[in-house]
Amino acid sequence: MTNRMRLPAVAVSGLLLALAACGGPSGASEAAAPSNCTQAVPDSALAQPGKLNLGTNATLPPLSYTDQNGDLSGQRIELGEELAARLCLEPVWTNAQATTMQPSLDAKRIDVADIGFFVTEERTKVMRMIPTERMGISISVPTGNPDQVTDVAHLSGKSVAVSAASFEERTVRQFSDQLVAKGLAPIDVRSFNEYDIAFQALSSRQVQAVATTSPVAKYYAERGGFDAAVQGLQLTPTALTIRGDNAALADAIITALNGMRADGSYGALTEKYALEPVEDFRVLYTG
Repeated sequence: MTNRMRLPAVAVSGLLLALAACGGPSGASEAAAPSNCTQAVPDSALAQPGKLNLGTNATLPPLSYTDQNGDLSGQRIELGEELAARLCLEPVWTNAQATTMQPSLDAKRIDVADIGFFVTEERTKVMRMIPTERMGISISVPTGNPDQVTDVAHLSGKSVAVSAASFEERTVRQFSDQLVAKGLAPIDVRSFNEYDIAFQALSSRQVQAVATTSPVAKYYAERGGFDAAVQGLQLTPTALTIRGDNAALADAIITALNGMRADGSYGALTEKYALEPVEDFRVLYTG
């Protein structure tokens, strides 16, 4: 069974509401490229001159979400805004489903997918990936853990919601195959386009668990109604993603990230959101 709900894409900029008046990143409604710096990326490497077009999926609190004022907020947004400032570019945001990010990169509608894609061999063949933190998968269940889920084996025969076409979905399907190989019932994997819908399904008991990243599971547990029953599965780097042929932008972002590490702002951001930092910044690309 597959459950999918589609939300409209919304482009947001500090000065430009391109598709809808739904607000820009928190505190950046009047932001523009700094005037006292030199642009670090040639316009030829950008979708729009003088602008850094970033794509995000604002359904993953606390990493990327729309706050009560309708503004984009979260770790992804703060990181993207900081990088744009250091590159002396005006940030322009596109809020859309994760499945649209690679086509948007390829079509040069966005410059960076700031969505935290998990690093995979397949992705590094077609996109430049810059890991910025490491995250694991957690299994969320209703408060009290009524099905007593304490490890992956306890998911056998149970319905588990995942984000469609995601690393989490692929991993849970791999877990299911491993259970079947041991003679156990497969996991009933159900795909959703947005995690808020997946957690609504869990709340109404349409599914028995949700597999998501650890920060997202922690956020929903703190809100109440859910427990993170299993945590830290498949600890894997997550990355900023750039078009495969855009080495100039990737190199400039590496320089900006190294500057953030040197002045402590990178460490402060990962600590604020309880993320596992990476040891060094580098481009992963085999294309």
